[in-house]
Amino acid sequence: MEAITDIVDASPTRIVRRDLSLVSGFNCEVVETFKDYKAAISETVRYNLELLEEIPLPKSLSLDGLKEFFRKDIPSQLSKDTIFEKTVEVSKYASNISQYLGSYFREIFVLNRKLMGEMDKGLFHFSKIFLNSDLPISFLRTVERSILAHKDYVAFFDKEIRKEHRDLIIYRSNRRKFDKVCDAHNKWAALLEEKSERIDCERTKLFWYIDFNNSNCIDEIFADKFIKMELLDKEVLGKYLENLQKFTTDLEELNYPRVSVEPLPATKVSDGAKAILSLMKLGGVG
Repeated sequence: MEAITDIVDASPTRIVRRDLSLVSGFNCEVVETFKDYKAAISETVRYNLELLEEIPLPKSLSLDGLKEFFRKDIPSQLSKDTIFEKTVEVSKYASNISQYLGSYFREIFVLNRKLMGEMDKGLFHFSKIFLNSDLPISFLRTVERSILAHKDYVAFFDKEIRKEHRDLIIYRSNRRKFDKVCDAHNKWAALLEEKSERIDCERTKLFWYIDFNNSNCIDEIFADKFIKMELLDKEVLGKYLENLQKFTTDLEELNYPRVSVEPLPATKVSDGAKAILSLMKLGGVG
């Protein structure tokens, strides 16, 4: 059982978008096209700077100031991010699956376990934000549902590639059949990855909007503080929640028979996260 204190200590102090799609698709070509570590960091910084431009900011913060902060802060955070490091490593193996088949399947399951654990921590992190705010209950319910749907996707991905692993080993010496397994994988993986990425993107923007508009200066962003609804535009907040709900529903209601896969499993929340949610319910939340 994961102790509540462990979740508290591990809860993220920064939330930035990381591209995890690099590990989900199989490239059977001989030429390697993966991003190295430095290139992956640069791409992550660029993506987050572009995402910043979509966030309505308070008068206390400037877009230029936030961009300058992100240019310095994101590389620092990623240098300590073991999931980001593992993603870059596994992306190399996914970029030439025929050559790195053993390495990919040795590491991808490790990465999936790390992602599942991080999502439990994220659930606690957003629960803590809610408890330290006067945000509507729809905020917590929407975020919780999106995280659980995202976690279900990772569990489903893990389950499916375990079966594909067997087929890829069997057909490794038969290029036509090997490529056929890869093509089938890429078809369903791309569809699910697209939906999960949109969820992650919308959840990040929601957090940024709430946090930035409750900060008086750069030093206060991502710091623990009481979140006040009066500092937010209800229509903007409602739109962010609506978008997150929409993309969560898209992932939950994908037409799985159309891509020859079964429905997502109902993923369980970790013991520590369930304990936190139970405490919230005892306190009248939800």
